[in-house]
Amino acid sequence: MRSSLDSLITRMMLLCVIPLLLAVYIAGARVHEINAESQRRAGQVAECLQAPLDGHLSAGIAGRQTLADSPLADPPPCCAGSTRRSAWSRRRASSRWQRKTISSSSLAAG
Repeated sequence: MRSSLDSLITRMMLLCVIPLLLAVYIAGARVHEINAESQRRAGQVAECLQAPLDGHLSAGIAGRQTLADSPLADPPPCCAGSTRRSAWSRRRASSRWQRKTISSSSLAAG
């Protein structure tokens, strides 16, 4: 009698556990399916965005390359001395600033 009760309890436990294991398997398969679909959609979005972005970047690079190759982008020969003049102006302004600072500090000390 004892063994029949043990076998009955064992069968009842298996009958309760087997549906639970089946539900866990089905839920895992569904999660895997949802993840695969999400990755497929992300790949499609990336492909849709790739072509316009590549075209935009290529056009920008080509435009900058054309500008760099153009002789019209070089400074004209008449303005070649302007860099010297601007450097001279910067030195002059710097020396004026130093004189002003020195005279202000000498006034404050005296």
